Amino acid sequence: MGVQSSCGSGKKYKKCCINKNEEIQQLNLIDEFICKAEWYLKQGEVKKAYRLLRPTWFDVKEICQRNNIKSIDEYDEKYTSYDSLLNWIQDYEEILANSEEEDKLYQRLELCDDMEEIFNLDDETQIYWKEKVMRDRANTEFRLGNKEKATEIIENYLKVKPEWVWGYVEMADWYNDRHDLQNYDIEKAKEILLRAEKIENMEDKEAIYERLDYISEK
Repeated sequence: MGVQSSCGSGKKYKKCCINKNEEIQQLNLIDEFICKAEWYLKQGEVKKAYRLLRPTWFDVKEICQRNNIKSIDEYDEKYTSYDSLLNWIQDYEEILANSEEEDKLYQRLELCDDMEEIFNLDDETQIYWKEKVMRDRANTEFRLGNKEKATEIIENYLKVKPEWVWGYVEMADWYNDRHDLQNYDIEKAKEILLRAEKIENMEDKEAIYERLDYISEK
């Protein structure tokens, strides 16, 4: 007598069950990697965490594409795990963002591409992720020396949503870092922030005033 199917059909072991068990194994491995990565991050061992989170993201990407999952919330609702994708994907992005290695910056752009490819970021329920990915992409392009491209990414969206405070904040921050002597331009940063201050119905306007106060203190 053949091995019974785990799906409850009473039939011999089928391909659907093989695929299901493979996905369970994949999800268990994802949990294991996330758990270890978070422990490494708490210990300050960022490189070890990175080596775990990068392949984990590729596995999640594959699962989303295979199951037509179109949002991070949808993934977290479907799969209960050690930590939510909502949390650890930001840990992975932060590791890439904080790196000064050029290949890590290109991997950050790759992550932006993946997010736009997999998830339906144009859905109004995903506006946070759409704007975050846009800001991450612009920030990375600027750091790679592509200043015009970085500015164009933000400015094009501001034409659609001029009250997007974080677009102005992002651009101002590019010129407000004393450690980046090549791009440090306090007057340019101030000009961008004052431009934002004049816009009506600006969301989170206190972020503009906080940075203007910081510039005044300087």
